[in-house]
Amino acid sequence: MILADRRDYKYGYRKHLAAYQYLERTNKTVQSRCLLLVYSVECGLKCLLLSKMEYQNCCV
Repeated sequence: MILADRRDYKYGYRKHLAAYQYLERTNKTVQSRCLLLVYSVECGLKCLLLSKMEYQNCCV
């Protein structure tokens, strides 16, 4: 099992988004770009969810 924290998801979000933007400029492969965008959004949402859970846990 691989454990990931909010920092890892934030890093994944940024790296996938950067790769997507690079391919957008250099490559016309739509499927690859869409997959990277999905991964980026997934990491971003997980990061936000973990941030929200941390905030709720610290204020209880």
